[in-house]
Amino acid sequence: MSFITKLFWKLYFIFIIFIFFRLTFPWHSKHISGTIDIFMMVPSLVGLYGLAFDKEILHKKLWRLYWLTLVTWDFYYHFVIGYFLSGSIPFGQVVYIMITLVPLYAGLFIYAFLTDSEHAVEPA
Repeated sequence: MSFITKLFWKLYFIFIIFIFFRLTFPWHSKHISGTIDIFMMVPSLVGLYGLAFDKEILHKKLWRLYWLTLVTWDFYYHFVIGYFLSGSIPFGQVVYIMITLVPLYAGLFIYAFLTDSEHAVEPA
């Protein structure tokens, strides 16, 4: 990865940590689905850390399975459960997904599928 790409993922990691602890975490205790969502998000932060800081954490096959599970869960949580709880999908929810989750999915996809597990850290 280039310097700019590494810097982007580090800054995005800091941003997503802030979003998780400041905005997402306190809101999810109202429903069991929110609690499940918190437990689904924690491994994504670990994987994003691994990508941002060139750390190999667990095996890539686990990250591939987790990526598929996370995308499926988030679609179900934000669109199916969200629709049934509020009767519609608010525009703000779509913006939140575009800003926070789409880059997260991309980063975890890169970490799970595109990084070499034997050479996670590139030589300088």
